[in-house]
Order: sequence, then structure tokens, then C-alpha cells
Amino acid sequence: MAATSQPISIGPYRVRGLRDRDFRLDGGSMFGVVPRVLWEKLEPPDPKDHTVSLATRPILIEGAACGPILVEPGIGGRWEAKPKAIYRIADAPTVEGSLREAGLAAGDVRVVVLTHFHWDHAGAAVTKDRSGAAIP
Repeated sequence: MAATSQPISIGPYRVRGLRDRDFRLDGGSMFGVVPRVLWEKLEPPDPKDHTVSLATRPILIEGAACGPILVEPGIGGRWEAKPKAIYRIADAPTVEGSLREAGLAAGDVRVVVLTHFHWDHAGAAVTKDRSGAAIP
């Protein structure tokens, strides 16, 4: 599956869905008060740990007056082995790879919008350089 969706035009802007790493969370925590017998028909949980598969979907906005703007960059790759295993964080696709599919490099992004600071929305806002220092 492609890491990017086809862009759509909204006024003078092109908007496209990207992908970052997939991961898994407990189905009950994701669907809250919705009874399991209802949600498991749409999203069957893993029988061993009751987790459901989730995808992060950063949004790329481009336009002549702005951009590129990246909304919710995703999980990112700065994970140690234990949490990566717990949440079953995939190695690919990455937001960087999705940007390349869209013809951009991470350094081309001018604005990053974070609607909130949960790890699955904001983790890719910071990465590490070759020396291990954190960089935007």
C-alpha cells in the first residue's frame, strides 16, 4: 500500500494524507464505553493481547501562499526496544518516506502543527541527528 493518498484540492491548497508507523493498542482503551461485541466486528482484536491495529495519518497541506505544512507527524522512530515491542510499532512506513513519495524532504516542511502532545501524534516532530542530538 502506498504511504500517501492522492491529494485533494481545497481552494488554493492541496491536502494529502500521509502515513507514519502503524502500532497496536488495547481495543477496550480505544473504543471506551462501546461494548466489545460491537467494535470487534469492525476491528477484530488480537486474541492473545486484545490489541487492535492503528495507523498514524499525518496530513500534508501545500499551497502557493504557504507550506508545506505537516499536521500531526506521527509516532516517529526514537523508540527503545521495550516500548517498541509493547506497542508493536512498525518500522515502516515512515513520515519521512511518505514525504519522499510526495516529492518532499523533511527539511522542506515549513510548519508542523500539533493538535495535542500525545506520543502517537507528536513523536515524529523530533528526530536524532548522526551524533544522537535531538533535532526538529
